[in-house]
Amino acid sequence: MVIVSAARGKLISAGADLTQPEGLPDRPGIKHMIYALGLYMGYAVQSLSALEDSLVAGDWPKMRSYAVLLCNSLITDTNTTLAAAGNQQ
Repeated sequence: MVIVSAARGKLISAGADLTQPEGLPDRPGIKHMIYALGLYMGYAVQSLSALEDSLVAGDWPKMRSYAVLLCNSLITDTNTTLAAAGNQQ
């Protein structure tokens, strides 16, 4: 039971791994790298919104900066998930 509890705690923290303190480019208040309000979507949630918005605008520097933040979040989340899976063995 202790092993399951430790794994559960790590998996819960994996959600926080998908955020970045500096937020999305041009939207520092939006911390989540996967789900965010789109610039042109009103209150609708858009997956990878900063990536799509940058691509549509042709703003390659902004797209690259978002891609770096996204990759860092995904690597951290993957490592957290693998660590939680390691506790199950």
